[in-house]
Amino acid sequence: MLLGLGTAAAAFFLLQGYKRSRKVKEEENKKYEQRQENNRLENQKHYRNISLERYKHYLNVLLEDHKFILNIILAILTVPLTVFGYILWENYKKYLNKSDSQPISAIVAKTPSKSWIPDSLHPKYSNVIASKTEGKWVAAPGYKLLRPDTSDLKVIWESGQTHPIHPNVIASKKEKIWIPARGYKFVTGDDNSDLRVQPE
Repeated sequence: MLLGLGTAAAAFFLLQGYKRSRKVKEEENKKYEQRQENNRLENQKHYRNISLERYKHYLNVLLEDHKFILNIILAILTVPLTVFGYILWENYKKYLNKSDSQPISAIVAKTPSKSWIPDSLHPKYSNVIASKTEGKWVAAPGYKLLRPDTSDLKVIWESGQTHPIHPNVIASKKEKIWIPARGYKFVTGDDNSDLRVQPE
């Protein structure tokens, strides 16, 4: 009986030892596999970094080559572009000079509108009449523009002004009254409706 108990105990301890050694071996295998997987991942990461650095290098070389080629192309195109720009600038200056030499009013006068009537009264400003140049308004005889350099068409009577049609008739101090120049007299007396004069 003792022999049987001893044999059973020995078998039990042998079984426990076997299980323990098998468990240790499995753990060692897992650790080994984990180390192998870690090494594989590290190697992949390392090779990926090397590949990335290689691609960056190739890209930089390619960009540098393109910059060199682009600089050559720009250098080749600079001369014709400069000449072309100079020609455009000269033609533009000629156009400006041509425009300045011929005022817009002169261009308009070549093709007068049928609605433009010289010497007609301005619809808004009194004592302002249409000139022979379409679009241009001038002061009526005996008047002058208060601000000739602006678009303001307000006028004022100016005594002593010579009549534009009757050279020997001048504006008196009284508005709209014309008098003969010195040494002349009206043909029909003092009536301002007829401004013809004759020597006294």
